[in-house]
Amino acid sequence: MDVFDVIIAMLFAGPSSGRQRPREENIGIAIATCVLPLIDLGLILLPHLKHPALLCLVLPVVFGGAACVSSRLLDVKIGYAVSHALACAFLCFLLGSGVVVLTVMTWGY
Repeated sequence: MDVFDVIIAMLFAGPSSGRQRPREENIGIAIATCVLPLIDLGLILLPHLKHPALLCLVLPVVFGGAACVSSRLLDVKIGYAVSHALACAFLCFLLGSGVVVLTVMTWGY
Protein backbone atom coordinates (compact mmCIF):
# COMPACT_ATOMS: atom_id res chain seq x y z
CA MET A 1 0.00 0.00 0.00
CA ASP A 2 1.43 3.36 -0.96
CA VAL A 3 0.41 6.91 -1.75
CA PHE A 4 -0.63 6.03 -5.29
CA ASP A 5 -3.48 3.87 -3.97
CA VAL A 6 -5.13 7.04 -2.67
CA ILE A 7 -4.73 8.71 -6.05
CA ILE A 8 -6.44 5.73 -7.70
CA ALA A 9 -9.36 6.13 -5.28
CA MET A 10 -9.77 9.76 -6.29
CA LEU A 11 -10.04 8.73 -9.95
CA PHE A 12 -13.40 7.11 -9.16
CA ALA A 13 -14.90 10.51 -8.47
CA GLY A 14 -13.65 12.47 -11.45
CA PRO A 15 -15.98 14.47 -13.69
CA SER A 16 -17.15 13.11 -16.99
CA SER A 17 -15.44 14.44 -20.09
CA GLY A 18 -16.56 17.79 -21.40
CA ARG A 19 -18.62 18.95 -18.45
CA GLN A 20 -18.03 21.28 -15.55
CA ARG A 21 -18.67 19.77 -12.16
CA PRO A 22 -21.34 21.65 -10.16
CA ARG A 23 -20.61 23.09 -6.72
CA GLU A 24 -22.74 20.46 -4.94
CA GLU A 25 -20.73 17.69 -6.52
CA ASN A 26 -17.46 19.32 -5.45
CA ILE A 27 -18.72 19.58 -1.87
CA GLY A 28 -19.88 15.95 -1.98
CA ILE A 29 -16.53 14.66 -3.19
CA ALA A 30 -14.71 16.77 -0.58
CA ILE A 31 -16.84 15.20 2.14
CA ALA A 32 -16.34 11.70 0.70
CA THR A 33 -12.57 11.86 0.17
CA CYS A 34 -11.43 14.19 2.97
CA VAL A 35 -13.85 14.57 5.87
CA LEU A 36 -15.22 11.03 6.24
CA PRO A 37 -11.83 9.25 5.86
CA LEU A 38 -10.38 11.59 8.52
CA ILE A 39 -13.22 10.64 10.87
CA ASP A 40 -12.54 7.00 10.01
CA LEU A 41 -8.86 7.48 10.81
CA GLY A 42 -9.81 9.00 14.16
CA LEU A 43 -11.96 5.98 14.95
CA ILE A 44 -9.27 3.57 13.81
CA LEU A 45 -6.73 5.13 16.16
CA LEU A 46 -8.93 4.43 19.19
CA PRO A 47 -7.29 1.59 21.12
CA HIS A 48 -10.40 -0.59 21.56
CA LEU A 49 -11.32 -0.73 17.83
CA LYS A 50 -8.83 -3.24 16.47
CA HIS A 51 -10.97 -6.09 15.13
CA PRO A 52 -10.02 -6.73 11.47
CA ALA A 53 -13.60 -7.25 10.28
CA LEU A 54 -14.64 -3.94 11.82
CA LEU A 55 -11.72 -2.05 10.30
CA CYS A 56 -11.81 -3.62 6.83
CA LEU A 57 -15.52 -4.27 6.27
CA VAL A 58 -17.90 -2.49 8.60
CA LEU A 59 -16.35 0.99 8.74
CA PRO A 60 -15.83 1.27 4.94
CA VAL A 61 -19.45 0.24 4.32
CA VAL A 62 -20.78 2.66 6.95
CA PHE A 63 -18.70 5.58 5.72
CA GLY A 64 -19.40 4.74 2.06
CA GLY A 65 -23.12 4.82 2.86
CA ALA A 66 -22.68 8.11 4.70
CA ALA A 67 -20.88 9.54 1.67
CA CYS A 68 -23.71 8.45 -0.62
CA VAL A 69 -26.37 9.89 1.70
CA SER A 70 -24.51 13.18 2.12
CA SER A 71 -24.07 13.50 -1.64
CA ARG A 72 -27.75 12.77 -2.28
CA LEU A 73 -28.72 15.36 0.36
CA LEU A 74 -26.69 17.86 -1.67
CA ASP A 75 -28.79 16.93 -4.76
CA VAL A 76 -25.96 15.17 -6.57
CA LYS A 77 -27.06 12.73 -9.28
CA ILE A 78 -27.27 9.12 -8.12
CA GLY A 79 -24.43 7.89 -10.33
CA TYR A 80 -22.00 10.45 -9.00
CA ALA A 81 -23.21 9.87 -5.42
CA VAL A 82 -22.43 6.17 -5.82
CA SER A 83 -18.97 6.98 -7.22
CA HIS A 84 -18.38 9.22 -4.19
CA ALA A 85 -19.43 6.34 -1.93
CA LEU A 86 -17.07 3.93 -3.71
CA ALA A 87 -14.15 6.34 -3.38
CA CYS A 88 -14.87 6.87 0.32
CA ALA A 89 -15.27 3.16 1.00
CA PHE A 90 -12.02 2.42 -0.85
CA LEU A 91 -10.10 5.02 1.13
CA CYS A 92 -11.55 3.73 4.43
CA PHE A 93 -10.67 0.17 3.42
CA LEU A 94 -7.08 1.21 2.70
CA LEU A 95 -6.79 2.90 6.09
CA GLY A 96 -8.29 -0.08 7.92
CA SER A 97 -6.24 -2.69 6.09
CA GLY A 98 -3.09 -0.64 6.70
CA VAL A 99 -3.76 -0.70 10.44
CA VAL A 100 -4.48 -4.45 10.34
CA VAL A 101 -1.21 -5.11 8.49
CA LEU A 102 0.76 -2.95 10.92
CA THR A 103 -0.87 -4.72 13.86
CA VAL A 104 -0.01 -8.17 12.48
CA MET A 105 3.56 -7.07 11.76
CA THR A 106 4.07 -5.99 15.39
CA TRP A 107 2.72 -9.19 17.00
CA GLY A 108 6.20 -10.62 17.34
CA TYR A 109 7.55 -7.67 19.29
